[in-house]
Amino acid sequence: MSKFIRFFDETLEIILEAELTELHQALKQLVLPPMDRYAPEEWQAFHQQVKQLAQEHRDIAHDWDFNREQVKRLENYFAANLLLLDCLNLATVSDREKTKAELVKLSTKSCQHQ
Repeated sequence: MSKFIRFFDETLEIILEAELTELHQALKQLVLPPMDRYAPEEWQAFHQQVKQLAQEHRDIAHDWDFNREQVKRLENYFAANLLLLDCLNLATVSDREKTKAELVKLSTKSCQHQ
């Protein structure tokens, strides 16, 4: 089994664990391009299908045209989230996974309100 197929299968498992059943079913229905030969057109089509599903189901994978200030803000936001995760890893927390999930929910909710 190729590394890509293993990665894709693991990704499907994570999506299912996150209870994203519609996205899981849609991704499972995709036909993977051939692994045994070079087929750039088929891989490009596969990429576009995955991107379309990401946009439809999770509102991600858009082509954004950020200016330098916006990119810097995003970098700062990402760095702050990494710092929060580092603090969480060092802290004594009774349910670490639940706390991480709540952090993700908070960031998702704040993005939706903007």
